[in-house]
Amino acid sequence: MKLPLIFITLIAACLVINSCHAQSKVTTEFGEVIVENSDTAMLHRLMKMNFEKYKGKEVRLILDDLSSQYLRRFFYEGRPGYASFLRIQYSEKLALDVHVRKYEHMNPIDKEYKWDIEKFKKEKVFKIKLRYNRKCIKGCNEEEVDR
Repeated sequence: MKLPLIFITLIAACLVINSCHAQSKVTTEFGEVIVENSDTAMLHRLMKMNFEKYKGKEVRLILDDLSSQYLRRFFYEGRPGYASFLRIQYSEKLALDVHVRKYEHMNPIDKEYKWDIEKFKKEKVFKIKLRYNRKCIKGCNEEEVDR
């Protein structure tokens, strides 16, 4: 009698543990991506967004349209002391990169790594890239997919 109860308990525990790490497939412009279920809703929302409509417009517009439920937001340094782009991290795997070609309001060079987000919001968007698990899945050139 105890054996079936233990067996059922073990099966239930396995199902609960596996559902926490459940995954699904999402089709992107560069193929399918295996996505953690916790990221699926935000990834679908970001995949549906038309990034092209923000090109040449103030960064503020894309930031206003994005969810404020991000994990963190920071400037990515391509080289020490230089703000290459703004990364909005929604999870450890899901991120959106907002690139500016020419800085007109914010100085991208700061040896103390203290950039002014309010000034950056006035810059013009050059490119927006969506990344999952460090791979570019939207808004990138074919050669940028694995970078």
